[in-house]
Amino acid sequence: MEVTLETTQGRRFTVEIWYLSTVRRIKEYILRQEGIPVESQRLFFQGQELQDDRDTQHYPIVEGSHVSVFLEKAEMEDDKELAQFDPPVDGMEMEVRVVARQPPPPPACNDGNGAAKVNNKLQQRMSVEVKWGARAVTLEVSDMDAVKELRAELGSGAPHLLLPDDGAYFFIYKQNVMEEERTLRWHDVKAGDTIEIFNGRVTGGA
Repeated sequence: MEVTLETTQGRRFTVEIWYLSTVRRIKEYILRQEGIPVESQRLFFQGQELQDDRDTQHYPIVEGSHVSVFLEKAEMEDDKELAQFDPPVDGMEMEVRVVARQPPPPPACNDGNGAAKVNNKLQQRMSVEVKWGARAVTLEVSDMDAVKELRAELGSGAPHLLLPDDGAYFFIYKQNVMEEERTLRWHDVKAGDTIEIFNGRVTGGA
């Protein structure tokens, strides 16, 4: 049967698989057809990350199903060769993204009464949309809020999203996994932008 896959970069393609194929086998089909390394693939179906040892009957995936392909990205280190980052097979392009790190903001100043002030120019209030599958919520946040603070606000202020009780989810912004300790400004989030939520946990990598 044929299933349709779409990467977070918006590339869509179909792969022919066997009925009752395991998720691992589907990743191998993708490797052979598209040249995407198995270790770099994370597959999602109906908002749930697919586990390698499960098969299409478990999820269930049928003829014509749409599966999302999230591609893991690794941060390149100065002393390593390009081959160590598992580039695609010959004939395919490898995307390398350069991120300019912003310097940390100046420390808060004290107004003399023991209360810390932060210059309004250093932080901005803005509205962002957070999506979890078909559900969404618009939040008023500061660009100096850390991602973990966004998680805390969602837990108390957006019960209709029905997020996992164990907190097993992560945030994606512009096809990149957001780091919990980093601020929205560090991730270059702007007013009106959309942040997506994916089920599962991020382990290893950058």
